[in-house]
Amino acid sequence: MFIGILWAFGVAVGIIFIHLTPGYVPDLMTFLFGNILTVSQKDLYITLFLVLIVTAPVIIFFKGMVFITFDEEYAKARKLPVKTLNMLLIALFALSIVILIQVVGIILVIALITIPVAVAGELSKSFKGIMALSTLLGTIFCLSGLFASYFFELPSGQQLL
Repeated sequence: MFIGILWAFGVAVGIIFIHLTPGYVPDLMTFLFGNILTVSQKDLYITLFLVLIVTAPVIIFFKGMVFITFDEEYAKARKLPVKTLNMLLIALFALSIVILIQVVGIILVIALITIPVAVAGELSKSFKGIMALSTLLGTIFCLSGLFASYFFELPSGQQLL
């Protein structure tokens, strides 16, 4: 219940900040539901660059991130920079959300961040396995949705009206 309240509050604050941005007239439906059909080639290159920026630190600091994720006290005992790794992890998480918002919207970002990981957590025993399987599942979910929207002539984004 608290997560739902926090999510609703976060979306509301985000909409307020977007509204207060001077000279910017947003299409809030696109932020909520995304529109994969409006992603340009330039956006794809930016997304690829951001994916590399997110992936590189995860690969480089993998063991430290595993330690702080599962047992912060153990990480402190091993003299790891826990605060720095936590901030890096939060920054990478935020950057991942930024990458996804234009394509799928904030509502599906929440689903893509939680559902594939939850399913992978049930199917895999190792942290690497969970990461790999959740990435694969997220890709399968997205592509399945696109194929379903194409074959059943359904909207693939926010163009519901």
